[in-house]
Amino acid sequence: MPLILLAALVSLLYLSQTSDVATTGYDIADLQSQKATLEMENEQLRLQIAQLESLDRVDQAATTRLHMGPPRQAVYVTASTVSIPTPSPTAMPVEETTRSLVGAIWHSISSTATLRAGGSP
Repeated sequence: MPLILLAALVSLLYLSQTSDVATTGYDIADLQSQKATLEMENEQLRLQIAQLESLDRVDQAATTRLHMGPPRQAVYVTASTVSIPTPSPTAMPVEETTRSLVGAIWHSISSTATLRAGGSP
């Protein structure tokens, strides 16, 4: 009796493993099919992008939808050269300029507050 029970248990384990392998095989086949479908869709989208980016299509859309065309008259603009002065080495550093600006603002605020409170500046 125990031998028959052991054989039945081993048989059930074997069937369970075989069933899991078959299910995994079906899942793999399904995923491969989905992959092939998505790759084909991706190629179709790449083709559509290439068609939409073509210069002939852009030119056609510009002339028909946007009513654009070649320029009627060419206009050229010339710019004069401007020299940009270089700062002198004795110029005040940015940090000091910022500190003096902050100090001036603080002085203005504090003097305004003092005047409103009735004090002297």
